[in-house]
Amino acid sequence: MKENSSISYRQYNQLLQKLMELERQGDMELYAGDCPLESTGAVLDAEQHYTICHYMQCRSCGALYFVGACVRGAPVFRQVADIKKENLDTRLWGRCGTYYLQKKD
Repeated sequence: MKENSSISYRQYNQLLQKLMELERQGDMELYAGDCPLESTGAVLDAEQHYTICHYMQCRSCGALYFVGACVRGAPVFRQVADIKKENLDTRLWGRCGTYYLQKKD
């Protein structure tokens, strides 16, 4: 991934836990992702995919955030300026989140 805002795996795990908490509280939602947030650890441990990506959306302001991890590289966290430039259908191997639920309608 050519992102410029890498974080440590310790920070990634803390961020992932916080995002799951915010999702449970209804403050954030999984907009699009490779898997549910709760499955991230198992997916990374299995090493069936090189990357795992999630796009989270704040329910109050609509801001979007990208959170990604790579089996062999540094994790990434950044705010998304333009979701159309993210190419979700090619970047993600999974199809979880409200983006994909809305596409079915």
